[in-house]
Amino acid sequence: MPTEQPSQRPGADPGSRTDKTRIEPLEPGSPGPERPRPINNRRVYNRVAAFMQHVTWYGCRSQARLAADAGVSEAALSRFLANQSNPSYALVEAVCGALEKRLKQPIPPRELVSMDGNYPTPSVCDFLGCRGCTPRAVYESEAFSQVKPGQFRFGAEATADGGEEAI
Repeated sequence: MPTEQPSQRPGADPGSRTDKTRIEPLEPGSPGPERPRPINNRRVYNRVAAFMQHVTWYGCRSQARLAADAGVSEAALSRFLANQSNPSYALVEAVCGALEKRLKQPIPPRELVSMDGNYPTPSVCDFLGCRGCTPRAVYESEAFSQVKPGQFRFGAEATADGGEEAI
């Protein structure tokens, strides 16, 4: 009794199969093929709040005042500051313009937002040329990588061993 052969297209390579080949699904729990995340799903880091801390005008009702200065809605600015949305370029430019007006110096958008959390100037204080709100040791030492904002003591310079030195 003859065995059934898979159907072949006329002129097809005899070694290739033209019948529908069943593709086995991946094992449960096995990682699928790696795909790059779409650009609109990537987190956008920002340090707008750090710039706002250097402007006395934004000391009270800061979000409302910055939104008014930038000509954007408070809701859009709030989502941007809370990293709940990816900002449009127009929003970033408007916020840069408002901060530039108050700080009286240009702020490139790359100093304000970042795709990986790194900025051309690591410290806002260094960028603005102020005397510093955070001890310089934080930016120069890996020992401070776990220190959270607000844990620094004013009036003393922190040391890598957790102690203090008088300024």
